[in-house]
Amino acid sequence: MPNLTFDGTAKQYGTVDSATLITESSYFVGANLNIVNTAPRPDGKMVGAQAVALRVSGDRSAFYNCKIIGFQDTLCDDRGNHFFKDCHIRGTVDFIFGSGTSLYLLLIFSMHEIL
Repeated sequence: MPNLTFDGTAKQYGTVDSATLITESSYFVGANLNIVNTAPRPDGKMVGAQAVALRVSGDRSAFYNCKIIGFQDTLCDDRGNHFFKDCHIRGTVDFIFGSGTSLYLLLIFSMHEIL
């Protein structure tokens, strides 16, 4: 699987623009991808430590067998309709957020331990 990594944080770019991968076009299809935001874990003291792994803004996007990994605010389901199948989404606080309408089929949601 190809690895897409980035270490952007909300403090640097704003929450939604800190994403490792941002898709704005409609009908985007991602398959067999590791999408990881590698920013340091928030320590609870720093403002703006959120780090998005994936922001989906186009309509009718689909993701198959992808790993979407972050800590806080992992997946920004920004707007539009999306489909996620056989994916693994990992995060903690608000790890899926946004105004999109999505169907999640055969998914693994997992949470990091909060220290």
